[in-house]
Amino acid sequence: MAIKSGIIAGIIALILTFIAEIPIYPPEDLILRFKIFASENIDFYFWGYIIDGGVIITTLIGSIPESFISLCLWFIIFFIGVSSIMASTRKAKLNNSLKLFKINILLSSIILIIYGLIIFFIILVNIASFLNVVGFGYYFTIIILILNIIALKKLNKE
Repeated sequence: MAIKSGIIAGIIALILTFIAEIPIYPPEDLILRFKIFASENIDFYFWGYIIDGGVIITTLIGSIPESFISLCLWFIIFFIGVSSIMASTRKAKLNNSLKLFKINILLSSIILIIYGLIIFFIILVNIASFLNVVGFGYYFTIIILILNIIALKKLNKE
């Protein structure tokens, strides 16, 4: 039996990996943006950032130290997406699935801590800006972590 929470976590992670926003109702300008956080009119995503809602810059092809870190974070969220789906299939071996979900939980926690520290230091300057800084991408990463924990618990019961 396929583990639905793992598949949903994988799909959400892959959406965060590649997509910036999904228009929900364009006439009312209702858009679901998957930014991790925002600072000074710059929206940060796993794949790069958007300046003032127009200029898109990907840090994956930037200068060496910055691009290496960005590429690692992008690869981690991509790995979480693919491995969550692979570990949730019917043909996956139980031991391998357990290991993959544990790795996914660890990597999701690391990503949340890294971006949480960045958000903390941005908010430290202006506490009233909390709702404007944290984006849906960060919240969806928390949901991915929770769904992977649920999938691990379901596997442990089997």
